[in-house]
Amino acid sequence: MSSNPFKPTRRQVLAGTTALAAAGLAGLRPSFSAGVDWKRFAGTTLDVNLVKSPRSDTILKY
Repeated sequence: MSSNPFKPTRRQVLAGTTALAAAGLAGLRPSFSAGVDWKRFAGTTLDVNLVKSPRSDTILKY
């Protein structure tokens, strides 16, 4: 058994990846956007601060 945290054994790697996969699957839920009324914000003005760059020029066109 390896006690060095920088050189895990195959068993420790497998246990860690299994735990991460299980944690990821436990967090699955239906999309929250299905219950949001997006039209509620129609006509709202957003103020955005952009740094002057070619990318922001492209955004400002649209």
